[in-house]
Amino acid sequence: MAAFLKGQRYFYDAVVKKKESLDSVVDIVAKYSRTGDRKVLRLGVGVTELTPNGEMDLKEIQDDQDWYFQKGLVKTKVDVNRMVDLHFLQFAVKTLGIYK
Repeated sequence: MAAFLKGQRYFYDAVVKKKESLDSVVDIVAKYSRTGDRKVLRLGVGVTELTPNGEMDLKEIQDDQDWYFQKGLVKTKVDVNRMVDLHFLQFAVKTLGIYK
């Protein structure tokens, strides 16, 4: 999780803070994924939202679940607070320090 969060912070620096080149992120994604089309990756990477400390909006997850339930795509709702386990993320943030 710490390695994932480090990557997320690098991505955040490139896309949001403009500290890194977006092309460097696209190159990394192209190298380690099945998608080699850098033009398509650049479009997708430029609109992806990731937070540097891995914050998650549980209300948004609940709203998504409600939508799927209303459409009949899920039969049973699950308590979002039990669905999402933040322990690994919290440990990673504690290990790396809070991104400011």
